[in-house]
Amino acid sequence: LINLGHLESDEYGQDVESFTVEELCAGLFTPFEQPARDRRIALTMNCFVDRATMVHADRADLRRACQAILENAVKFTPDGGAVHVEVGPGRDGTIRFSVRDTGIGIDPRYQRRIFEKFFQVEDPLTRHYGGAGLGLFVAKGIVEAHGGRIDVVSKLGAGAEFSFALPVEAP
Repeated sequence: LINLGHLESDEYGQDVESFTVEELCAGLFTPFEQPARDRRIALTMNCFVDRATMVHADRADLRRACQAILENAVKFTPDGGAVHVEVGPGRDGTIRFSVRDTGIGIDPRYQRRIFEKFFQVEDPLTRHYGGAGLGLFVAKGIVEAHGGRIDVVSKLGAGAEFSFALPVEAP
């Protein structure tokens, strides 16, 4: 909630710095390794850009956004499923960060609303997962504060893919 208040304040100013894609990706899975192992969920990552590529962003906030997306992917993926992170080239000098899962998917009726504060899909398939309905709202706010846009592609029963692009810092 503190992070939420910080993000929504008029004085929100990112602690922007330059760091590498390698630094962004390092340890990203750490909070999810044990829960994934317990549920036999495969966590994988591919990086299709030079890991020394620099981004100019708020490191802590960007990590928070990535981990909010990963948390949902792990939460909504059934036992034995998979969560895959891919970092690759985007359009117009950006890198694209995406998280794809083999989870339950998101009903098209709710795909626009999942980024709203406190919104949770009211469905028997999702009701038992819990949560406050803030993770994707915060992730969206952070991505937008960096000049990006978060997208979701999903079908019920066929998983989901969340992605966003970040500008690459000129060498």
